[in-house]
Amino acid sequence: MKQPSLPQFSRVRSGALAFAVASTLMLQSSRAGNVDTELLILVDAQTYSQSDFNLILDNVAKTFESPSFYAAVTQGGVYGKMASSVMLYNLPTNPVAITWRELTTQQDFFNFANSVRSIAYPNVGWGVSYAAALTSAAASIAASPSNGTTQQITIIDDATGFYQADPAGTKAARNAALASGVDVINAMVFDAAYQEAAVNSFYQANIVSPNGTVSVVSSPQGGPKANSDLNLISGAVQTSVAGPTISAVPEPNTVMALGLAGAAFLMRRRRCRA
Repeated sequence: MKQPSLPQFSRVRSGALAFAVASTLMLQSSRAGNVDTELLILVDAQTYSQSDFNLILDNVAKTFESPSFYAAVTQGGVYGKMASSVMLYNLPTNPVAITWRELTTQQDFFNFANSVRSIAYPNVGWGVSYAAALTSAAASIAASPSNGTTQQITIIDDATGFYQADPAGTKAARNAALASGVDVINAMVFDAAYQEAAVNSFYQANIVSPNGTVSVVSSPQGGPKANSDLNLISGAVQTSVAGPTISAVPEPNTVMALGLAGAAFLMRRRRCRA
């Protein structure tokens, strides 16, 4: 076969360069605003004490400071980033404590952890409403500026007001959240001593998603906690926040962009060889 002349080589290189640039632009366009996971963390604002509230915040922060969590987000997904927000519940308005932030660099994760630890304890008496919490969380995810392949809610609860729960309303709110696009609802409940079975049953039936998890810690209500209880709470909070959050399946528009770009490149190569 006759070898291409130098000008033909130049055209091939130019075509390949144009293909590479076009492919990069196409992929960047398809990924604009996209993240692997949108994670909304619901924190019980009416814990038994400020020390319990701080315990929750510290372990949420530790999750974002964990090298393994950072690696899972940045290396385990398609986009290598996530978006997260924190909302307080069991208050009149379920206020947003941290607005939605996209997290890509390790410094982003550290900054988010610092913001979590700085959330102030409301210390305002109010009733218990898991239904309102789930409804507010789903609405916040729907309004998020990011587009997550996986949408996750994690609810962290002090079980001291558990007896006020409304099963029917809570289940309806859970189902509505899942119907709106939420993929996973996890939960962690502590200070559940002597009511572990009731708490677990309520959460399984009415709060967590079928693919979600609930961790119940049998720590006693009030007073200082034993180190064994502190360790259980720490592990349960971090597990509930962290998993599962990562999806490695690219969205259809990304696959299509790759397919079209690859087809165009092959056609260009065939024309050069003719």
